[in-house]
Amino acid sequence: MSSNLCTGPFQNKGIPSGQATISPRGKSAFTLIELLVVIAIIAILAAILFPVFAQARSKARTISCLSDEKQIGLAMMQYLQDNDQQYPQVEYRQNGVLCTWAWEIQPYIKNWRLFRDPSEVADPFNAWSGNTLSSASNDLNGQNGAGWWEWMTSYGMNVDYLNPIPNCDGNQYQMPNNSFGYPTIDSAIDSPASTVMVTDSKPTPAGGGAYYLGMHFVESPAIYTVPIACGSYGWGAGNFYDQLKGSDAEPLSYTGQVSVRHNGGTNVLFCDGHAKWLTPGGLAAGTNWKVGLDQGSVAVTDISQYLWSLKKSGPNDM
Repeated sequence: MSSNLCTGPFQNKGIPSGQATISPRGKSAFTLIELLVVIAIIAILAAILFPVFAQARSKARTISCLSDEKQIGLAMMQYLQDNDQQYPQVEYRQNGVLCTWAWEIQPYIKNWRLFRDPSEVADPFNAWSGNTLSSASNDLNGQNGAGWWEWMTSYGMNVDYLNPIPNCDGNQYQMPNNSFGYPTIDSAIDSPASTVMVTDSKPTPAGGGAYYLGMHFVESPAIYTVPIACGSYGWGAGNFYDQLKGSDAEPLSYTGQVSVRHNGGTNVLFCDGHAKWLTPGGLAAGTNWKVGLDQGSVAVTDISQYLWSLKKSGPNDM
């Protein structure tokens, strides 16, 4: 009897039941050329992505720094409310202890780490090294106080205008309590939203760059009505603060104590409490400053655009 079962085109022809055959296949492998192509592709992707990752990390640090400066701004607003709208002294001596504006507003922040920019590489005297800050080991004068932390902050206050010496009526170190000058009253500022309070700062070199005076203040590009000889160095080529040497040094920026560590620019806290990133040219708006211009040649050309002065019109800047 013939079978009516359909076997189809793949019927088993002549193969005993229970047996199957496997077609032999050759072993596959990458050729040398294929390996080189893969390696080249990986290298190209790495070259493209690594700078992107570095930029993303730098941007994240810039944003973190901006956030810290905004917190400092909030603390300063509270300080002003508690002190008759008068800004703190940038630097002064009390009972033999050197103090700074950071020491004054720290009680409103309660976190010294907030004064340390995550992008900052300089750490004079190892003030910020380690996970624990100890005033006993970092005290500036071996007395009670914040010591090096308040001096080696990553942010400097606008000393020329928020602690001015009007008409150069005395040496800055002969002021009361050896302070830099007279604290400004908030009401003296024409436009707080366009007046610099704090910027990123560089270490201050002294003794040929061997040690540091501090990082807690910055000076303006120029003084409108008061000569540079009043104690302000101003911006420009040959500036004292561009002479820092060694691992803490930054590229020449011709911006005095103002640091440009954030992608060639600086974070700026304004007197109304807002903060934003600016290029050196943007921060020097209203002046003739440019890269390479000699120190002492920088001058205010349009006070209405000048971000540092207390007054934005008229014959005087403070």
